Amino acid sequence: MKKWLRRLAMLVLILVVGAGLLVGVAWWRSDAALARVYVVEDAPLPMADADLERGRHLYASRGCAECHGADGGGGFNLDASPVFHALASNISPSGLADRYDADALGRAIRHGIRDDGTTLVFMPSPDWAEMSDRDTADLVAYVQTLAPVDSPRERSRIGPLGRVLWLFGKADPLLPATIIDHSPRQRGAPVAAATSEYGAYLGQMCQGCHQPTLIGGLEIEPGAPKSANINRASGGLPGWSEQDFIDAMRSGKRPDGSAIAGIMPWRTVGAMNDTELGALWAYMSQPTH
Repeated sequence: MKKWLRRLAMLVLILVVGAGLLVGVAWWRSDAALARVYVVEDAPLPMADADLERGRHLYASRGCAECHGADGGGGFNLDASPVFHALASNISPSGLADRYDADALGRAIRHGIRDDGTTLVFMPSPDWAEMSDRDTADLVAYVQTLAPVDSPRERSRIGPLGRVLWLFGKADPLLPATIIDHSPRQRGAPVAAATSEYGAYLGQMCQGCHQPTLIGGLEIEPGAPKSANINRASGGLPGWSEQDFIDAMRSGKRPDGSAIAGIMPWRTVGAMNDTELGALWAYMSQPTH
């Protein structure tokens, strides 16, 4: 009996030491990734002819208002410890101060980096990495018109389990700058029409949760339903019509009357105009993605 207990105690000790070493390595590697400085050499944004009304629309329909609030003061607070604690920053002038000019804001949106060149945490920049120069300029111009909001400027944090998952490539989006192509290039957008081509451009914002194939299956928030399969060519949204999709994004309810899970930002998607929603529907209806 004593021999068995000694073996059990030794096994427990080995497991504890092993877990401690794993967390230590993950912490070291992730700290190095958090400290890395990225140099971005994109051309300056075309701010001279920025369209503020278009920027207002983009702010409402591309996820900015969902996390940072209509006033830019922040508000999104998701504590998924010990994986991460996501806190939306104050992006009004009082939060950004003089640290972000237009191009620095563009880098935060499309490259996921702070004013000092280090990676942001839990910022969905991979969804916006290919946002056109024109759309980015319009969006940035609108953000710069927000009134100052007096709210704390806190940073999102990665917990020990999140760092371990990141170490094994299971939580790459937690450090967005580590997975984005930072090579300088001009970015354009297809003609705004209810086409699958324009839908593919818009649909980049869907891929973080529903995956590039749009088949879903990811658990975005602990305890929440897994992201849905929205690839209609792979059995997603069976029986839905285009109008059903538009109505669901505007009301938060499926055609059968059931509520869409709160983790799904349907209000953001619903803020798109009919052309944009029609383009998304065309994109989701394609045979392959």
